[in-house]
Amino acid sequence: MIKNLFSGTLAQVRFILRRDRIRIPAWLFGVVGMTVLCVPLLNNMFGTPEELAAMGEMMQNPAMIAMVGPVYGLENYHAGAMYTNFMLVIMALFAGAMNIFLITRHTRQDEEEGRLEVIRSLPVGRLSNLAAALLTAVKVNVVMALLTGFGMAAFQIENMPLGGSLLFGAAMGAAGLVFAGATAVFCQISSNNRTASGLSLLFLMGAYLLRGIGDVSAEALSLLSPLGLISRAQVYVGNYLWPIFVLLAGFAALVLLALLFAKTRDLGQGLIAARPGRRHGGLLLSTPPGLALRLSRTALIVWAGVLALFGLMYGSVLNEMDTFIEGSDMLQTMFAAGHMDGVSYTEQFVGLLMVIMSVIGAIPIVGFMLRVRSEEKNGCTEQILGASVCRYRLFGSYFGIALVASVVF
Repeated sequence: MIKNLFSGTLAQVRFILRRDRIRIPAWLFGVVGMTVLCVPLLNNMFGTPEELAAMGEMMQNPAMIAMVGPVYGLENYHAGAMYTNFMLVIMALFAGAMNIFLITRHTRQDEEEGRLEVIRSLPVGRLSNLAAALLTAVKVNVVMALLTGFGMAAFQIENMPLGGSLLFGAAMGAAGLVFAGATAVFCQISSNNRTASGLSLLFLMGAYLLRGIGDVSAEALSLLSPLGLISRAQVYVGNYLWPIFVLLAGFAALVLLALLFAKTRDLGQGLIAARPGRRHGGLLLSTPPGLALRLSRTALIVWAGVLALFGLMYGSVLNEMDTFIEGSDMLQTMFAAGHMDGVSYTEQFVGLLMVIMSVIGAIPIVGFMLRVRSEEKNGCTEQILGASVCRYRLFGSYFGIALVASVVF
């Protein structure tokens, strides 16, 4: 009986890898590349014991702890401890996002767009699609962990041995798998892809906020977050394996829960039924701008919260920026030109921060405009244009939302 439920799983894994032959390598290139290439960059920026000591002092600031996690190894704050403290939680966030999009794309999105119904018409098991998506996530995270570990160790930096580097990659992969498992559960609970993605991203941000609150005030709260657990591995300092095993056990529990839910629910439905809408749409939905705003509402709220969170995190360390830069010869060299012109280090940092935030803020704007294409691909645009709606007005509605959002963000 159990064998029949998973019939055809491996064939669907190959199918997923074939479909995402560009998408998965692109994600791995971005996440692994950013993790690995930052090793020599940060090592060059903080290469002396004095600069590392200054970095350690800054990392003890409650705002920095809330942003990137607690500080370990201060009695001998070396390059490995500094890099882990600065990068592990941030890169685990990207790994979590990668897993969320991977699972939703090959489960709830395929189900919503009718592809899973075609697959189910073949001799495959009821749980094979979900199992295939989760097995693909396991493979992707294992590859990510190995590439990260060996890539970081390839620079042969002192106090960053191969064992610690592999533990760094394993921490990223284990955290990513937990978010994959949680996403699989949300895909069974919700009745559409938009809700499943929103709940999964909310879980990701909630885990980050819970870790931040716990690291600053109550460690027990941080241990409830996957991002808080990976910090307790103390990579390059203590090199503890127990957080990895806890995360893998959590992933296994979430997988079992998702499979149980998938076995009991109907195709195309969620365990929690979608709330029935009103019989007649309001006045706002009778216009293309109103419809575009309604479809983009969730993304607008989520991205506004994300950008506000980034602003709070960066703003909380501005008071310490002058002191921090003055303690590093490398950073003083980087900011020397502006400082000679009478501009403070903090003002120069704000200028650099504006560039970074502009890039991050451009992501949702591009997403809003791409929704025009996705709505057309799903056949929804055809129904709108079948009425007395000008295609320029429809396109202009999304463009107007993106334009206003770019100013507000």
